[in-house]
Amino acid sequence: MPLRAMLSEFGLDAEAVEADRDASRGLATAHFHLIGEVEDNRELRIMRILASATEARRAAAHSVLLSDWHTAQQMFDMAGHLYRAAGFPYGLMMFACSRKPLAQVFPTFGIAEERTQLAYLLLARAASGERIVEEMLEPLAGARGSPIGILGLPAGAYVRLALALGAPQEERQTAEFTAVRETLLPFIAAYGSAIAQARESDYWDSLALPFHPADPDTLGVLFCVDDVLRSRFQRSVIGMIESLPLSGIAAGILTNAIAEGLGREPLSFA
Repeated sequence: MPLRAMLSEFGLDAEAVEADRDASRGLATAHFHLIGEVEDNRELRIMRILASATEARRAAAHSVLLSDWHTAQQMFDMAGHLYRAAGFPYGLMMFACSRKPLAQVFPTFGIAEERTQLAYLLLARAASGERIVEEMLEPLAGARGSPIGILGLPAGAYVRLALALGAPQEERQTAEFTAVRETLLPFIAAYGSAIAQARESDYWDSLALPFHPADPDTLGVLFCVDDVLRSRFQRSVIGMIESLPLSGIAAGILTNAIAEGLGREPLSFA
C-alpha cells in the first residue's frame, strides 16, 4: 500500500499535506531567486541559501509522505545543492535521499566550517565504500558529544555508524552486521521517540513541527546504511528496521518511505 494511502490511519490529511508541500516548494523557489540579489553580502546570502534549502527539504519530506518520489527527488536534490553552496556537508543526507550516488558527490564538498558537520562526510564516505582512516577522525576530537541534526543525536553516533559501515570486509560478516545494527539503533530509537512526542502534540495533523514524520535526517542515514547492506550482505535496511523495537506508525512510515525511495532510479550526478 502506498504511504499516501496510509496517512489517514496516522491522523494526517493527504490533501492538507499536499497543499503545504506546494507552499513550501513555492517558498523554496522564491528564496532561491533572491540569492542573486545579495552576492556581495556573504552573511545575507548564506541566510537566503539556507532559507531556500529548509523549504526545499520540507517540500521533499512532504512529497515522501505523498508517495510522490519524483518531486521528492527534485526537492532533495535542490536542498543538497543549496546546503553544499552554504558549506554544510549536511547536504549529503539530502543527496542520499535523492538517491544520487554519494561516491560521486561527497568529494565535491569542501572543508566544513563547523567541525560536527564532518560527521556527515564520514558517513557518506563509508556508505560509498571508502575507508575511514584515523587522521579523518582527528578534527572531531572533543566534539563527538555535540548534538547535530533535527533529532539532536551526538556527532559521535554518526562516527560510530560510519566506522561500522566502513569496517574491513575481511572481518567476520556476522560480527560486522551486528555492529551496523547496534550503531543504527540510536537513530531508530530517537526517531521512534520523536514520532511518539509529535503524535501527542496539538500540531501533529498540521505538521507545524520542527520534526517531520518523513524526517530527512533519519531517511538519509537509512539510505546510507542500505547501500552498504546491499553491497556487502545482500540485505536491505528494511529488514533491520523491522527487527528493531518501533511503534506501528514509526515502522510504517520508515519502511514504506525507504521501499518507495529504493524503487526510484538514482539521479545522475551533476
